[in-house]
Order: sequence, then structure tokens, then C-alpha cells
Amino acid sequence: MGIIASTHQGIKKGSTHLGVLSLRFFSALIVAYAMALIGEGLLFYGRLSFWFVLIITAAVFLKITRSWGAGGVLVLDLILFLIGLLLRMYVLVAPGA
Repeated sequence: MGIIASTHQGIKKGSTHLGVLSLRFFSALIVAYAMALIGEGLLFYGRLSFWFVLIITAAVFLKITRSWGAGGVLVLDLILFLIGLLLRMYVLVAPGA
């Protein structure tokens, strides 16, 4: 009974870790893609620099969120989503646009 329980606990812990890792990776790619697009729009750099910024930003995001759980990553995603909506509203309502 002890072997089955420990195996079940190991599978549960591993699948939870894999889920959080995939959530962090997906969030990192979205944040990195946004930063690379902003940099490309402002600085007019080429394709190689775009990919460089994308990979470096994703790696930094993954390094920062290494000790975070799923809740922390989801809260950060929610905050970034709301900031994006606020910026979109500012652009749409801006006078003289």
C-alpha cells in the first residue's frame, strides 16, 4: 500500500509541476512577444533582433517566475491583461487620433 500511495503522490506532484511550468512558459511567450513587437515598432530593428529580444525576454520572465506558483502567475497575467485593456482604451479615446 505504501508503494502505490507514494507513486500516486509522485505522479500528482509531477503533473502539477508540469502544469505550472507550461502556464509560466505560455505567459513568458506572450509577454516576450509583446515586448519584441513594441521594440520593433519603436526601434525598427530586423528579424534577428526580434527573435533575440523574444528569447531573452522569455528567459528572463521564466527566471523571475521560477519560484512562483500557478496563482502568482495567473494574478500577473490578469494585471498585464488589464493594463493592456487600459492602454487600448486610451488609444481609442485619445483626442485627435
